[in-house]
This record gives sequence, structure tokens and C-alpha cells, in this order.
Amino acid sequence: MNVKTARRIVGHRIDPVLAQIWAEAQRQGFDQARLADTAGLSRSTISHLLRSTNNPSAETLRLLAAAVGKQITLTDLGEAA
Repeated sequence: MNVKTARRIVGHRIDPVLAQIWAEAQRQGFDQARLADTAGLSRSTISHLLRSTNNPSAETLRLLAAAVGKQITLTDLGEAA
């Protein structure tokens, strides 16, 4: 899925890697609570990230990607910048 499509699914401007992770999570039937629990993050962290009030760290993106069975690389992060 490309970044433009992922951002359209989310509905506003968020980190492009996060947008792709969230789109995949939704495709797999995750809601914010399940994603948070699976990634070992707080539900408020997920909410803040998806509302664009916080920028995700590389570690947070790694945890979220792993929660949906994906891996991110430095190349992915570089394309987001």
C-alpha cells in the first residue's frame, strides 16, 4: 500500500509509516485498543499518534509494525522523512 492510500484511510496527515501500519492493522481487524495491547503501548499513545498530536519514535513504529506482523527498515523511515 502506498503512503497516499494509507493516509486517505486514516483521514488526515500522520506519519506515513504510521499510516501504513494503521491501515494494515485495520485490514486485520484491529481497533486502537487491540493495537495498543498487542504492541505493549498505552491506548492513549495510539490515540495521540493517530490524532497527530505526537510524533512516533522509530522504536514505537517498530513495536506497532511487529504487532501487525510487519517489519520496518531504515529505508522505510528514510522515505517518511
